[in-house]
Amino acid sequence: LAEALTDIDRNVRYNAAAASYLAARTVMLPKRTIDALGVALKDREANVRGNAAIAIAKAAANSAIPMTVLEALREVMEDMDGRVRMNALAAVGGIATKSELPKPVFDALARSLRDFHPRVRSNAARAIGAAAVHNRL
Repeated sequence: LAEALTDIDRNVRYNAAAASYLAARTVMLPKRTIDALGVALKDREANVRGNAAIAIAKAAANSAIPMTVLEALREVMEDMDGRVRMNALAAVGGIATKSELPKPVFDALARSLRDFHPRVRSNAARAIGAAAVHNRL
């Protein structure tokens, strides 16, 4: 999957990110795949970025998420596409249930509460709630 996430064809990248999501539901993704998902968060196609974010959200349940991927998620939380922002916030919420969030990520969560898209605001609130439980805010 890691190799397919960097394929020249956008459909291959899109489907590789979707397959990563499905795989993460049942198995621990290799670090190489999680790193490739982090790179896919910067893809020029919004659908690839969105699928990568939701795959990371699912992977967070049973895999360690590297700081580089968390930083990429922070950037995607300000994506132009509302669906991508929504998925990135779901990913951050999943990570927040297992590990402490760095201040820049938490600050981006707070900014997301003011997003014009209601589902983005909703996911931001959930992620902050998850962070509050883990970080004892």
